[in-house]
Amino acid sequence: MIPNGIPLILIYTCTLFAELYSLLACQRIEKLDHKSYNLQIMGKYFLLFFTVWTIIMQMTFLGLAVSHEVSEVLNLSLSVRKKLGRARAVIFDTFTLPCTMLTVSVFWVIWHIDKELIFPSELSRVFPDWLNHMLHTFIVVPVVVEILAPKKYSFVDYKVAARTLFLFAVVYQIL
Repeated sequence: MIPNGIPLILIYTCTLFAELYSLLACQRIEKLDHKSYNLQIMGKYFLLFFTVWTIIMQMTFLGLAVSHEVSEVLNLSLSVRKKLGRARAVIFDTFTLPCTMLTVSVFWVIWHIDKELIFPSELSRVFPDWLNHMLHTFIVVPVVVEILAPKKYSFVDYKVAARTLFLFAVVYQIL
């Protein structure tokens, strides 16, 4: 019989590697020599895009989720499991869920209004469609899995999560 955490470990690990591969593919594209002003700006400010911040937060969450599930399967000490579970809950409830939903929603709303606003044709020559969807659509998969997965931890206090997310938004806006 397969222990309870194994399917989640496999799903989250595969998702983590897929997102890491996507991020590395983006960086390779950014290093290409482009004559287009838009592509130069995109390369120069790559790390300031909210989508990239969302992917990095998702990868942090996925790493914590895998660590937490492995600690549960291996039956590590209760304090380790509680700390990992708490960190997982904080990262997911405070950052991963709201940022992912914002990224996916804004992307698809703008895409349906005018695709050129969010994905100009000059960008589509160097930025493959699969990579675009990995960054803006696929990121919803781990969120759905985490929402549907059985919980062994309680959710983060709304007031704490809201204040932390507000502080995060202020930092993002300043940069």
